Amino acid sequence: MPLKSCLSKGNLRDLATGNDSGETKLERNVSFCNIEVREYEQTLSDNPCVSKGPAIGLDWNYEEAGCWQVDDYELSKGPQRRTRGMMLVPPFLRERQLRQEWDVTSEEIRQMQKKVRKQKLQRYKSSHNPESVEKTLDVFHTATRKFSRRLSSLVKKKNNEEELLKEYKLMMDQSSISKRQNRIKSCNDLQLMSKQLQSLGDSNTDEE
Repeated sequence: MPLKSCLSKGNLRDLATGNDSGETKLERNVSFCNIEVREYEQTLSDNPCVSKGPAIGLDWNYEEAGCWQVDDYELSKGPQRRTRGMMLVPPFLRERQLRQEWDVTSEEIRQMQKKVRKQKLQRYKSSHNPESVEKTLDVFHTATRKFSRRLSSLVKKKNNEEELLKEYKLMMDQSSISKRQNRIKSCNDLQLMSKQLQSLGDSNTDEE
């Protein structure tokens, strides 16, 4: 008999309804014991949701701030919760905090704000483009990539053809030089033979 996972739907249903052999029921509850608090360092962030000024994010470095019981932690917070407006940090405070507490330079802030503006523009374009335009852009980009690959292959093929043509011309030039040399040699041989015949004819005339 094959093994069956205890997390399968059938087994969970049996545990919940008490249909298994032990007649146990699955109790559903969540409980908390202690709360461990960490204090993370802050750094310059590229979050595009900020409306003005630099964005602040959490760094990887942190320190353990302590451990509390859940009830004690809730009592220490008090009945009055902070509103959303109370948790907002103005742009000038964020920039001053980054410079003074975390040693972020003005140039780093300027470059990050430039990056954030670019991300905002991309989001705006993507959110205001209709679906048909998006499909057209996809087709255009696909065609552009195919054309680039085809053009690259044609350029390589053309370069290969030019190399072959150069080799063929060089071979033909060498062949023509060789033929010219053979022709010159043949002409020289004919001239030598003509001189020999002429000298032979002159010698026969003298004898007569």
